[in-house]
Amino acid sequence: MFKLLNKIFVLSLFCISINEIQAQTLSKEDVQKALNYLNCKAVDLSLELAPKNGVWDPFKQKCPCETTIPLAENIVSAIDSSQTETIKMSEEINLVVNQKNILSKTKDELIEFLTDSIFNVNLTYNEKTYDFANKNKDEKRQNRIKQLKSDLKKKFEEPDFFSNVILISTEGEESPSNATKNEQTAESGWFSGFSSQMIVISLLLSFIVSLIFFLISRRQIINLDEQLDSEINKRRDLEKNNNNPVKNDKGSNDEYTKLQKQLETVFNEKIEKLQIELKNLNHDIVELKNKLQTPKLEIREITDPKPVNSPLPPPKDTNRTTFYLSMPESEKTFSNQTKHSKLESGRSIYEATELNSTKAKFRICNNQDSINRALNNLDKCIKTVCDELNPPDGATKIITVTDGDGIIELQDNKWIVITKAKIRYER
Repeated sequence: MFKLLNKIFVLSLFCISINEIQAQTLSKEDVQKALNYLNCKAVDLSLELAPKNGVWDPFKQKCPCETTIPLAENIVSAIDSSQTETIKMSEEINLVVNQKNILSKTKDELIEFLTDSIFNVNLTYNEKTYDFANKNKDEKRQNRIKQLKSDLKKKFEEPDFFSNVILISTEGEESPSNATKNEQTAESGWFSGFSSQMIVISLLLSFIVSLIFFLISRRQIINLDEQLDSEINKRRDLEKNNNNPVKNDKGSNDEYTKLQKQLETVFNEKIEKLQIELKNLNHDIVELKNKLQTPKLEIREITDPKPVNSPLPPPKDTNRTTFYLSMPESEKTFSNQTKHSKLESGRSIYEATELNSTKAKFRICNNQDSINRALNNLDKCIKTVCDELNPPDGATKIITVTDGDGIIELQDNKWIVITKAKIRYER
């Protein structure tokens, strides 16, 4: 009987586990919808804060984010052509859906990423979005960006956001694929949602099995109690009918104690047997969950193809050209005339590695004479192009932290700092 109950209980847990795993993943359409809403709201705020007048109102008319969620291409086309940085940010957000790990995120992980990490973590595919949130530290602007993150989180956490909602283009037309999807949803009935039926059935099955298990255990305990009461009553009747009370008391007590121990032994054996059955059942449940989780991860790796437009990893630094620069010419600016191909002690302050013909990453040279020169002129050599992570009190070394390389771009014979290097002083 217990083996049959175990099989039924394990089967119900198997159904529940499958539905839980299925419910944790989001489709590419869900992710694209969330990105479109993020894109529309971020562009709307960027144009509102833009120094040029007359670029925000036309966008709001074409893309009213609060009433519709425009398609990605319509968002980009609605931005004034003069707002190049905002256009790049919009295109960048739209390409996030092609990142390798984005579709493997759960709903909560995706919401956290789209309302926080995409603004605060500088990755290779969200540079413009990161700059939009962090480049300008004006208090009013930062408050508006903080409100944007809060509004995005509230929208994404609405119960019906990740569902078959139609995406509406800026012309007010339904997306063809979503319109078809909506018609299919309207025509579907109870038997079209296999996942929902399995959840209901497995929950009912689990409840029935638990109820049966409880009733059987309760019945066994009641039977043992009844047997014990029956024997006690028999012994009492024998004591009343016995003519030798003293002798009978001693004999009956011995027999009663012996019977009580026997019943306790039987009762304890039953309890231990039930405990062993429960322990084995818990072990089977853990093994089943582990088996269910491992194939799910393997399927994700096989069925989640690498996006066609996914950016290729950058080539190793060993294949890139390295050059050197002297002290900065001014705030965030190096003169290209100070560029030289070999390290020169004392003259070479920064070492740069080309990323392409007009862009490079740079860091402090590992040369003590050059470092001494920089320490003697921190305001011009360091603070103009670097972010200091600690005060320079008594420092004899300057270290560029891991992943702290700055980015420079060649413009009109000058190297302009796009991202400052991150350095730490050491003794």
